[in-house]
Amino acid sequence: MRSIPLRYLIALIFLFTALSTVYPQNKLWEVETTGNKFIILPDIDNDGSIEFLIDNIVYDFKDATIKYSLNVPDRFSIINATRGNSKFQLGSGFFDFNNNGTIDLYFFDETDSTSKIIDPTNSEILMSIKGKLEAVGDLTGDGLIDLLTSYNTVNYNIGSGDFYLYLFSTNAIPTKLKSKSLPLAYKLKQNYPNPFNPSTKIDFNLPQKSYVKINVYNSNGELIRVLLNEEKAAGTHSVDFNAYGISSGVYFYQILADGYMNAKKMILLK
Repeated sequence: MRSIPLRYLIALIFLFTALSTVYPQNKLWEVETTGNKFIILPDIDNDGSIEFLIDNIVYDFKDATIKYSLNVPDRFSIINATRGNSKFQLGSGFFDFNNNGTIDLYFFDETDSTSKIIDPTNSEILMSIKGKLEAVGDLTGDGLIDLLTSYNTVNYNIGSGDFYLYLFSTNAIPTKLKSKSLPLAYKLKQNYPNPFNPSTKIDFNLPQKSYVKINVYNSNGELIRVLLNEEKAAGTHSVDFNAYGISSGVYFYQILADGYMNAKKMILLK
């Protein structure tokens, strides 16, 4: 049997490597900008998706929908960049200072060297503090939010000046929006209890906001109940099935969610 020449073997290896290389195919979204650098933000509105800021507009990272249009002066520069991920880099966290359900943003005004805490929903300045924010949180252990700022008076032309740290107390309680650990994939879980009489619970995971429908069928494939038919946020959810008025037997429940479909069997014993 003749052996394959080495040059042909190398060519086949390169061909296989090229064919097996995965290239991006689906463009999820595009945003036209002025070329300004974008800043990644935390999940401001707690909907399961982080946001990003560019040209004073806050976009949802999942589908680039506009969440908020900030009305702030050009001299304000945001200081809560997250350096490419959703982890907080400024002290101990982002907070909802005025308890309206959204995380507030931090800006620095270079004209008077003050930091501004701004509500993204209406661009209202909630606080103005001397210096640049270095840390935010309950730094003194008194149960309230403290603000640590730095102030630099160095004149670089003559190479002299002073550097100060300031600690400001507030009357704001550090109630963060809940940090969600989102599912990585769609999943339909087994109902519990199973067998059941007369009610059972069905859990399911959504990695992103999805329109969800959950149906229940009998062993003949006939639809007997629609348990859910609405849009749900990313996360883990549950729905109850009460089989009052339904005879004992084997039933199937099915989930449909943005192209995902799965079904499981459950047993009703009366």
